[in-house]
Amino acid sequence: MELTWVTMVLLGLVVMLILLVVLQPDSRGMPPGPKGLPLVGNLFDLLWEDSITFFSRLSKEYGPLYSVQLGLRRVVVLNSSHWLTQAFVRQGDMFNHRPRGTVLSFIMRGKGIADAEDRVWRESRRFTLHVLRDFGMGKRSVETYVNRELQDFLEAAQEKVGKPYNVHYDLATSVLNIVWHMFVGERFPMGDKNLKWIVDSLEMSLTLVEQGGFLNYTPFLQFIGTFCKPKAVKVGRNVAHRLDYFTKLIQKHKDTLDDPDRGFDFMYQYLLHQREEQRQGKTDTIFTDNQLMWLVSDMFIVGLDTTVTTLRWCYLFLLREPQIQQRLYQEIEAVIGSDRFPTYEDRLRMPYTEAFITEVFRFGSITPLALHGNPEETQLGGYRIPKRSWVVGNIWGIHWDSKVWGDPENFRPERFLNDEGQLVRSEHVLAFSVGRRNCLGESLARIEAFQFLTAMLQKYEFTVPPGQDPPSTSFHCGVTLNPTEFNMVLKERSAKAA
Repeated sequence: MELTWVTMVLLGLVVMLILLVVLQPDSRGMPPGPKGLPLVGNLFDLLWEDSITFFSRLSKEYGPLYSVQLGLRRVVVLNSSHWLTQAFVRQGDMFNHRPRGTVLSFIMRGKGIADAEDRVWRESRRFTLHVLRDFGMGKRSVETYVNRELQDFLEAAQEKVGKPYNVHYDLATSVLNIVWHMFVGERFPMGDKNLKWIVDSLEMSLTLVEQGGFLNYTPFLQFIGTFCKPKAVKVGRNVAHRLDYFTKLIQKHKDTLDDPDRGFDFMYQYLLHQREEQRQGKTDTIFTDNQLMWLVSDMFIVGLDTTVTTLRWCYLFLLREPQIQQRLYQEIEAVIGSDRFPTYEDRLRMPYTEAFITEVFRFGSITPLALHGNPEETQLGGYRIPKRSWVVGNIWGIHWDSKVWGDPENFRPERFLNDEGQLVRSEHVLAFSVGRRNCLGESLARIEAFQFLTAMLQKYEFTVPPGQDPPSTSFHCGVTLNPTEFNMVLKERSAKAA
């Protein structure tokens, strides 16, 4: 009996030794970093510390380029604009891939754009950029879409004047309608039940994913959690329901593709391109109905979450910093006045407003992490980067680096103004990332941020509800960095208020 027990212990030790040898990632020649525990590395740190704080803490000890073992994955972390540029721009061919095994890839299976790879990603991104340019992305024609929904948003806000108001839902529905019109050719009335369902469905999907969180490094728990956790089960059902809804929209567009009175939207352009490839006899096309379904879902998530999060941070700081709000309003009065709608061109004469939005991008770090991968072994900064490593750009860490900013914890738009009051751009603000995986919707997001900020400030003063403290800057770290929910009270401005 004792011999059997000893044999079992020895067998267990042998198995453990084999696992250590076979599974332990090879860190030879890699950037420096903590040793961690065998097999799990520093994974358990992510149970009580969010990923951006964890990555930033390690950078103080190991520098702007280091590696850390998380589970069986060796992760290379970039904590400076220099190293992001080196990896994602100068070595973009190598580092523009997506790591496999993330929660995002588990859900999307390499479809759409955000999680797609190789030819699917290249052709989908190229086509999407081409269609967006045809829409006039970054030009006056896009402002037409934005201002139509902004007008509805202002009318909804008018009904809340003088009362505690959580702007989140009205903001989300207005922003979604902009993207919906461009991609599907339709718009919903404010408060429409289908619009509410789509917003809720998209936002619920985003709550499951923390870009650098614990589940990304534990594929087995990822699988179990996705199917067993009640919230995850609900998210899965919502995704299925949403994709079914998009499938019906695709069929509706197919049925009217030859209608001379049909509109000009993304779905129609995609289906026309699909038909042309079929006419040419291409059998290996990536332009399938399934890819279109995921692509549209992808663009709605990106188009909704980044802009809504940016604007919620904007409104939050109007409440926290009344003196900044007043200075913004004075610039609006001086440049735009109160008798006309703001235009995006106005920003060229409004450096303080631009500096405010830039500081929101820095402080809020809307997309805090950029997850990339490399399909083959390569080198970065003289260090070995093994095949299929995870390469994480810690954008939040760069935006909060005291060596760059001095006082990153303070919200100061003036840091982006020179002595003459002119706007100064900074290479260290990377709100939309860099390289070939940078945000497709940057131009639209910038227009929306400027228009929804200035039009609201032109009409209303933002105040904290009576008896409440200003909203905190605490956040939830998901795909984006969302501030906690807050209320505000809008006070209508008189025509000549100053």
